[in-house]
Amino acid sequence: MKWNEDNFLSYIYSLRDEKYREFTKKLVTSKYEIIGIRIPVLKKLAKDLAKNNIDEILNISSHDIFEIYMLKGLVISNIKDKSEARKQFLKYIEFIDNWSLCDTFISSFKIIKNDKEFYFKKATELINSSDEFKERVGLVIMLDYFLDDESIDEIFKLIGKYHTEKYYSKMALAWLLSVAYVKYLDKTKKFIENSVLDRDILKMTERKIKDSFRVSSADKEWIIKKVNFELNPKSWTVYK
Repeated sequence: MKWNEDNFLSYIYSLRDEKYREFTKKLVTSKYEIIGIRIPVLKKLAKDLAKNNIDEILNISSHDIFEIYMLKGLVISNIKDKSEARKQFLKYIEFIDNWSLCDTFISSFKIIKNDKEFYFKKATELINSSDEFKERVGLVIMLDYFLDDESIDEIFKLIGKYHTEKYYSKMALAWLLSVAYVKYLDKTKKFIENSVLDRDILKMTERKIKDSFRVSSADKEWIIKKVNFELNPKSWTVYK
């Protein structure tokens, strides 16, 4: 099908689910209009559109609709050419204004696995950008693609010097630390013991670890004790 502004917008509105719209509005704060299209529907549509219509779809106006931005991110995730993917990645992250657009896009953007040097450097820049959702993009990239033997020490050095007052950045960092706690328990404990991160982040990390099925009761007790009883913020030092 040949898409244009009118028939594309009409089709998008035909996919609306009012109950899901109300559900999404409770979870997502965005300057874009939320019309209520389920993520699996958008993913299937993006996969179909990406076969022949990537440029066509990306050139259509987003009409300041949340789901169209989501769809475009998912379409970009199907790009195979590294150079084009980089270009579209840099353009797309300028429109991200909420956790859902960030997390769905980054988790789908698998080309990062084949272009790790570029995206590690870019994620580092984004984490230090002082923009809430660019910071979150960088942190989620590290979480999804770089919690491995090669990068874990560099990640700890990076976040050991990181400070933010922004809620969604803090939540992303807590998420990263909770997964690191599962994969690299001893290293993460050492980091937490010597952390300059604020108590909000550590409390968020504690909650995520407590909810994990992959952490033993003893290791849950360790983080609870460290965060609530033993850590003295005045004595925290930068991770070396």
